[in-house]
Amino acid sequence: MDYTKDLIRKILREQTEFGKYKPDFGRVDVSGDFSGKISNLMSALGITGGLREKLEKLKNITRDENTIKDPQKQLSAIILLQYLKFIKINNNPQVAGFAFENYLAGLLDGEVVLNDMATDVYDANKEGYQVKFYISTNSSAITVKESHKDADDVKHFVLAIKDANGDNVTIYIIDRETFDNKSRLTITKEYLDENDGVSFSEDMVKTTKENLPEKVKLALNNNEVIEDDEGNRFKVKIKQNRGVTPSKLKAAAAKNNDVFELSLENINKDTNLLGEEIKRKINNLYKELDLLQNYIDAISVGVDKDGKPQDIIEMATEAKNKSGDVGKKAEAFKTEIVKQKNSF
Repeated sequence: MDYTKDLIRKILREQTEFGKYKPDFGRVDVSGDFSGKISNLMSALGITGGLREKLEKLKNITRDENTIKDPQKQLSAIILLQYLKFIKINNNPQVAGFAFENYLAGLLDGEVVLNDMATDVYDANKEGYQVKFYISTNSSAITVKESHKDADDVKHFVLAIKDANGDNVTIYIIDRETFDNKSRLTITKEYLDENDGVSFSEDMVKTTKENLPEKVKLALNNNEVIEDDEGNRFKVKIKQNRGVTPSKLKAAAAKNNDVFELSLENINKDTNLLGEEIKRKINNLYKELDLLQNYIDAISVGVDKDGKPQDIIEMATEAKNKSGDVGKKAEAFKTEIVKQKNSF
């Protein structure tokens, strides 16, 4: 277990519980692994395909006039965007980054890697993604953690950059081959003696892999020996991989049309399409659920949410009564959903 990520989960739980982000209706719970919730919301909307296809459809939901009529699908779309808004407005880079990993894992029908690995997220086919979430691109170059045993598992890079002054989150996708070609390298020559031992070495050049001479590039890829015009034999290897700056990765993604800008400015407008009655009923239901949860917690630990001791028998009675209230609110919410579904 990576204890840094364990700490981040605790921070996320506190932010959920103490209301640092309150959606207009419903609930955004980021206290644990919520990738499954994101995956379910995408399924509810009928959004399938690979990551690029899903992001394109998600982009259309955020940018176009909302034409979804089914109230359940409206709710799914809005809640999906509310999760992204929580990530966008979070000012803690580590917390926002970890939450975005969960969001991306949901889009990929995959899972978040909890240990300290080169890979952050695996998709449903077990392909690895390294994920970065930035407030801006004024940050150091991105590298693959070559010292990690799973370094070769990283096949894709995903950069998400939030607009500090607006409501947009822009996502860039870069494949591993493009990343490797853009990486700034220090290349070393290792001169060989007649027994193929290394007699001495020298730094050859600082450049990107894509700019190396083809002969050197081929030797580097295949660990081959090169002979120069003077008859010197040498091998080339990477002495240092300095990575790729976010700005270069953005440019590479743009060249391949792998850029997806998600606008969150229409969430409130889309929420208003639901109508006040359905919003009121879902909020009432969640209030009753919160109260029921408080009683259950009090039974478990012997104190209420304010730390005051409580009688376990009394709390059990309150929980039983409250469960009946939850059932009534759920029935009212269901009735309103059915009513709206029958009206479109």
